[in-house]
Amino acid sequence: MCSEAFNFDPVKANNILTIYWIAFAVGRGSGILLTRYITSWLFVIIGCVGSIIGVAGIIGTDYLISEDASEAAREASLITNTVIFGFFVSVSLKNNPSSTAPPRNNS
Repeated sequence: MCSEAFNFDPVKANNILTIYWIAFAVGRGSGILLTRYITSWLFVIIGCVGSIIGVAGIIGTDYLISEDASEAAREASLITNTVIFGFFVSVSLKNNPSSTAPPRNNS
């Protein structure tokens, strides 16, 4: 985050990282709550599509926003795509009925 591409100071970079982990936790919690209503394969598809959109947005931030855009617009775009990525990457990780169901004795 402190690289030449984003050129954020360490405080801004830390704030974006904190926002990512908050979005990850919200996605994880909502995934756990929705696991009874959505099949596990659909969770994986939703998580992959959302993650791809988030990563494409993060990568494309430098290309999609014009050179004369304000720093606030660039930061808002990066934060929005970070939230999208954090939320959806957590949804696809281990949010399926087998992870929340009580263990079964298969013997």
